[in-house]
Amino acid sequence: MDFTIKKRDPFSNKGNYGRVCIVGGSNGMCGSVYLASMAALRCGSGLVYTIVPEIISEIMQIKSVENIILPLECEDKKLSDNSISQILEYISNKNCVAIGCGMGKDKLNYELIKSVLKNFHKPVLIDADGLNSIKDFSELEFDDYSVAITPHPLEFSRLSGLDVEYINQNREKVATDFSKKHKCIVVLKGHHTIVAKNDEIYVNNTGNAGMATAGSGDCLSGIIASFMHNRDVFEACKLGVYIHGLAGDFAKQKIGEDSIIASDIIRNLPEAINACKEK
Repeated sequence: MDFTIKKRDPFSNKGNYGRVCIVGGSNGMCGSVYLASMAALRCGSGLVYTIVPEIISEIMQIKSVENIILPLECEDKKLSDNSISQILEYISNKNCVAIGCGMGKDKLNYELIKSVLKNFHKPVLIDADGLNSIKDFSELEFDDYSVAITPHPLEFSRLSGLDVEYINQNREKVATDFSKKHKCIVVLKGHHTIVAKNDEIYVNNTGNAGMATAGSGDCLSGIIASFMHNRDVFEACKLGVYIHGLAGDFAKQKIGEDSIIASDIIRNLPEAINACKEK
């Protein structure tokens, strides 16, 4: 598998490297969407827009230097009905969207995701609470394989109705079956993460047990989103899981498995990117 990353054109500008949207966050859950945003920036995104409920937008403004914060209207600490039209306006001129990190259990999450999929005909990644908010996968409207989902086995169990033990024993089969049925890219996380598109499959060989830590999946979402702006979604997912694991392996070499936290993965992304850079 060739994961060579091309050199940048010396005459390029930030507009050449993607306008990436990271949608998520909720009261008490700023870290997830922040980690995803920073991971996207570290993987070369030209502009990262972090779309969060206004109740946490001030906190995000304080934390954020390089990413742009766009607030969604709230009522009683929950998203208001106006937030759906707001998000569609925010994403209209962007290249790709990753949605779900730290979204919580807001009752509007499902309708918001449905609206994004119906109106935004560009690559979309759904992760974490975004997946947990989906009531009926068959109701969602996909363009062919332009949507990626990144579940761990328990999230995949909720989506597919399959038992977790069965999923763990039949990872390649369940990922390809789900991908074919719903015409989406499946990134089934875990040891040797599976990336499936129809009958095509990639089994990742980077990463280590130290990456089993809070926020690791949020980093992966940001990494894949960064690569989605100018790559086929399947290729972006394969490259994303490889780079994510490689950064984790560099972190392991320096500090050991037990001490890895999500920000260590982000900290080691430059080394992982450089290891794949065109010579």
